[in-house]
Amino acid sequence: MTSGVSEVLADRLPSRAWDVVVDLGCGDGGLSRRLADRLTVSAGWILLDRDRRLLDEARRVLSARVERVVPVVAHLGATPLARDLSPARSLVLVSHVLYYLHPWQPVMRGLIERARGSRPPAVIVVVLHSHRSDSYVLRHGVRVSRGEAEPRMAHAEEFAAWLAERDVSWARHRVSVSYRPTTRPIGVGLRTLAEEDGALRSLLRMLGHADPLAVEPSVLAAFQRVVARDGRGRPPVFEFHDEVFLLHGGRGA
Repeated sequence: MTSGVSEVLADRLPSRAWDVVVDLGCGDGGLSRRLADRLTVSAGWILLDRDRRLLDEARRVLSARVERVVPVVAHLGATPLARDLSPARSLVLVSHVLYYLHPWQPVMRGLIERARGSRPPAVIVVVLHSHRSDSYVLRHGVRVSRGEAEPRMAHAEEFAAWLAERDVSWARHRVSVSYRPTTRPIGVGLRTLAEEDGALRSLLRMLGHADPLAVEPSVLAAFQRVVARDGRGRPPVFEFHDEVFLLHGGRGA
């Protein structure tokens, strides 16, 4: 998660103390970590992610900044936020990965519906990455869904239409970002990445692959084309925009 997103949020969020901050799909806690020094939170932070390793890392780095951190292993079919969206002044951060992945969309939309009914209404932040390069998209499994190479599943316009139907007030901000990976050049193919990356294996398994390494050939071929274009001897540079949505309750809330 980029520092640009956290700066936008720090500038645009309502200037009030929060009871609870919920980071849904927190990953390594990068966004929460950057916001921790900018927000006043009384009850604590709730971190949710499917990857226990990332969740432990998020808890470790955030615990150094705030007193109370509650890690939760999130999974489909669970409703871990039902008790957390109480009358408390809640801030909910939704990872871009959860919105892109179709099985998680009902969870996120249900979260928004519950937040609209809370008093005072929770504020929900949804971070969409709608212009990522193909290599970044493929790396995070966005185009891997039940064995098919699908186009990006979520776009800002579709999401805005869904919000408009429900009369949810929202503000949209765009942050331009450059991202240069430093861990290793991408030139090993999606199969090798899946072998090395437990998080990607878990993601592929969640999306219905009995064999997490049995990736749809068209996806692997697309990934390899990107690798060839970017060059195998250097890390590629990705240019993209972050779409940041700040959602409030319904009109008059």
